Amino acid sequence: MIEEQASDKLKEYASTINLASGKMLQLLNDLLDISKIEAGKLDLKLTETDFINLVEQNVKINRYLALNKEIQLFVDYEEAPLLALIDGEKIEQVLNNLIGNAIKYSPRNSIVRVKIFTKDDQLVTQVIDQGQGIRAHEINEIFQPFKKSSSAPTGGESSHGLGLAIVKKIIEGHQGTIGVESETGKGSIFTFTVPLKS
Repeated sequence: MIEEQASDKLKEYASTINLASGKMLQLLNDLLDISKIEAGKLDLKLTETDFINLVEQNVKINRYLALNKEIQLFVDYEEAPLLALIDGEKIEQVLNNLIGNAIKYSPRNSIVRVKIFTKDDQLVTQVIDQGQGIRAHEINEIFQPFKKSSSAPTGGESSHGLGLAIVKKIIEGHQGTIGVESETGKGSIFTFTVPLKS
């Protein structure tokens, strides 16, 4: 019995250490990313990519995170395939951040929706949540390094304020734009564009 309790304790300690190590590694990677970006070393490997397929695969992975909070995650699009000349790994980083944040700041049993459509020669992606929203005076700051909104994650998740700054630089590197519409208590819509493959 004592051996079983000791084994359970060791598993708990190992799990805690693993979780903390993962957070530290993520922070370190983000610091390295922002340092390279600020030094003008955003190295994009642009290839013709099926954007819908990329988003679908990314959402499939993030759905596991959503399930932990009983959040439904949907993808809506007008047509497929939609081709874009992008760095797939970097755009996945953008999607992970925006979808991850939507899940992080949304209440249990809510909906997060990823909407994709075209407008003129742009491919438009929106991540829409039913979360706490962002205060008006904070909207212009959240894309700056180490700036966070005053909203707290609904499941005790951590945040260090680097993700959106990296996202902005990646999208601008693709000659795209990013912005957010938000209302306190009603959720947020993060929108980014990348050029369609002509």
